[in-house]
Amino acid sequence: MEIKFANDDLTRIYTDEAHKMSIAALLNEVPHPGEFIRDELEARGWVQRDLAYILDVPERAVNMILAGKQEISPDMAQSLSKAFGISAEYFLNLQKTYERSHSL
Repeated sequence: MEIKFANDDLTRIYTDEAHKMSIAALLNEVPHPGEFIRDELEARGWVQRDLAYILDVPERAVNMILAGKQEISPDMAQSLSKAFGISAEYFLNLQKTYERSHSL
């Protein structure tokens, strides 16, 4: 199957295979959930130590997640949910998406 479209008088043709490769390339760029948490910390003016205190976990546990060396477990997702006021499913979905993207 070919998809044709015109854009600024240029016609581009994408085959299914090219489309699959572009999706795979995008999926490989899915960041670890720790990057989202790092952004949230920055937005709130918090540091790792603040989050560790709120979660009642060692600072190293937070550091490992932010560094992309530790996955977000269901228990950690619940704790992050309470700390940030974001659903636990959000954090679990971040983790699942990351894992899927790196299993291709």
